[in-house]
Amino acid sequence: MLMLPVALFSLLIGSATSAEYFWGRCPSAPPMKDFEMDKLVGIWYIVEAFDSGEKCMTWNISRDATPDTWKVVEDKENGAIHSAGLSHAKFNSGTIYQPDKNNPAKMKSYWPISGIAGDTEFTVHDTDYENFASVFECQNVGLFHRENGLILSRTPVLRIDLRQMARIRTPDINVAYYRRVNHSGCKYRSELENNNSTKPAHGTGPRYGIGLSEDQITADSS
Repeated sequence: MLMLPVALFSLLIGSATSAEYFWGRCPSAPPMKDFEMDKLVGIWYIVEAFDSGEKCMTWNISRDATPDTWKVVEDKENGAIHSAGLSHAKFNSGTIYQPDKNNPAKMKSYWPISGIAGDTEFTVHDTDYENFASVFECQNVGLFHRENGLILSRTPVLRIDLRQMARIRTPDINVAYYRRVNHSGCKYRSELENNNSTKPAHGTGPRYGIGLSEDQITADSS
């Protein structure tokens, strides 16, 4: 009986973000203390997520005109949208907002595709702002929930010790669900075309991970 509602919901929003599905309410991820969201703005490469099929996944976070609100543009080179020859970023630009300034790392996010089920809990577990960030997203949907742990990096390659440190380890969140995001042969770069752009720009050369095999990226990460 579990598989039917999970399968139907996954079919509706599967092209939006990676996730694992479970019965019950969302588990609680420990939020970072003394967190400053404005320091998290900019380009991030998603190097691990709860899905082994992600490729070239990036976030571009920017300040919104609304107080305590930020925009996040997600792009990747897999999924139904990409397979149709369309830009994932144009269909899945989300919003992050802080409902409680006294707990700034415990936020909410809204994604257009998965928003049919409402807002998503968005918790920053840890970050040094300059190299890595650990984010946990969870969305309650009726009798079950979908959860996603993401490790963000300022570059397509993140040292293995930082990846291991960023993974959330609590009894309610299974560290085994983290999967490497493939960043080999990607057509992106880590700079913006101009200061007003919120979309990842495109470039060439090994500096941006283009032409690197997954083995090379793995070697560079260790």
